[in-house]
Amino acid sequence: MTIVNLASTIDGTVGADLSGFVPPVTEAVLVANPTTAIDYVFPSPVDNLVRLRWANGGGGVLTDQDGFGLMTVTLLNAGLIPLTTMPWDVTAPLGNNGPARQLDFAAVNGVARVRFSGFHKQNTAVMGAGSPLLRQVEAFVSGPVFPCRRRGGTLEWYNEAGNLVPAAEVGSCTPAVPLMVPLVTMTESALGDDAGLGERICNVVPAVTSFTGYTLQPGTCYDGSPANGDTLNWAGPLSSVSMSYESNGSASAGAALVAFSAPSIGTVTWPANGVKMVAGEVRRSNPLIGGGYATITYLAPAGAPATGAPSQDGGPNIRIGPAALAAFTPYRFRIDFWEP
Repeated sequence: MTIVNLASTIDGTVGADLSGFVPPVTEAVLVANPTTAIDYVFPSPVDNLVRLRWANGGGGVLTDQDGFGLMTVTLLNAGLIPLTTMPWDVTAPLGNNGPARQLDFAAVNGVARVRFSGFHKQNTAVMGAGSPLLRQVEAFVSGPVFPCRRRGGTLEWYNEAGNLVPAAEVGSCTPAVPLMVPLVTMTESALGDDAGLGERICNVVPAVTSFTGYTLQPGTCYDGSPANGDTLNWAGPLSSVSMSYESNGSASAGAALVAFSAPSIGTVTWPANGVKMVAGEVRRSNPLIGGGYATITYLAPAGAPATGAPSQDGGPNIRIGPAALAAFTPYRFRIDFWEP
């Protein structure tokens, strides 16, 4: 189907179709046309694009989930060459569709357009054949900020336009550099409810060099033992490791805890954050030994429900997986290590 630039479809007329689709648009229509896209085009390519924000819903009721759900985001340069592609699930909890959904990522330069495609509806039961609606999309770039100390002693930061920038959004201008870490270990808790059933870890990249407690299954999956403390080990050095948390189909499958450590950086700990991650979201660890840090990225494939997305208990544990579900779509996540 034809790529639609949303800016050219909106004329500000009350009641006009602003979605870029011609209704009725069912979930089946969206699935059958995964290349249908909405493009946002910058007047000239931008550098340091770091965030997108998507406000779902429309009309007079912003909590009825009449917006979009899972989609694909592609950043393209002026030659329409993809710079990066990532999934994004903008589904909000039922009855709470008002707040915008946010996607943060490492800075990308030379972005001429942002393309949204591979759409799914947020709530097919509510919407039926109605066209999904979109309120607003925002793009954010990073840039220089300048400190100003107030009379009360508070240090504040302002951008070139003179706008106050939240301190939490102020970071180093130096691009992040991967940290090569030897002898990385992942230690699990509650990842072995019963032998051959329960949960397992699959599709580990790079491949582990050794493991303890787990049973290796066909398809390179690691099934945990009934005891806690099983480990996956990488001799390294490595700066990144990814894996999928899956079900063996047992009713005992549920949430598990995983923690990462290495002699050179100590045990990775995380700020407490019980909010489940959304697809494409990145969260940062507490400082490591030596001053570096780790990040966790939720790579959630299509169909992975938000109930099982990673969250942090505070301390070393990453909590992943739903509670007591016999079968579920795999949850894929990645751990990266970064220089100070």
